[in-house]
Amino acid sequence: MLIRFSLAALFAVLVAASRPHASGGDHDLLAVGVRWEEEVGGRRVTRLSVAAPTRAALEAHRAILRTSAREALLQGSGVFASTPAGAGGGRHVLEMVYYGVRSRAGRSPVAFGDPAEGVPAAFAAAHGAALDIAALPPTVSEAGARLLLATDDDLAFRDALDALIEARADAASAAALTAIRSAGPGSASPSRRLLAVQALKRLGGAAAYPEDFRRLRQSDDPDIRAAASQ
Repeated sequence: MLIRFSLAALFAVLVAASRPHASGGDHDLLAVGVRWEEEVGGRRVTRLSVAAPTRAALEAHRAILRTSAREALLQGSGVFASTPAGAGGGRHVLEMVYYGVRSRAGRSPVAFGDPAEGVPAAFAAAHGAALDIAALPPTVSEAGARLLLATDDDLAFRDALDALIEARADAASAAALTAIRSAGPGSASPSRRLLAVQALKRLGGAAAYPEDFRRLRQSDDPDIRAAASQ
């Protein structure tokens, strides 16, 4: 009896030790996204790039955790910073997003405002890391976006679809159709299916996917019916 009790206690300790903790470490960071603008043909175009966590992005993350913004970053409530004066060139970073799993918030944005002098080093580093990710080729962004498709966070899933639309339209449509057509246990939530419908509309809507939109217009969910009918 004593042996069984000792083994059970040891097992409980090992299970507890293996659980992730919201310690601010890197183990639960899934990807990093950058929403940015550039001028194309005289107008500003917003883009989204996603990548697996880069070394520079992780270092910036650790630096922000040593500032007063630590709790906001860990909880995903939003961090705000100025854009370093003179940074960016032709790209204007709007926000850098850390995507988490398990113990981390699903989406933790660092938003950049107007340029200013003397931006704290942690946020200057984050802005530099964001510019590097924005400059990555579409193939890298596609791979990063695919990491987000399985996330439990709907806004992170939305970002994944946005980045895929930018990088590779057929991958975006496949992901959206998978979410829309899923049924039964483990199927996509109504909110996620609505995001998928909105993505498909950007990719051609009913003209490109007539059968899917016909079924969506007969959905039991009024929001999905309305989205598909507009």
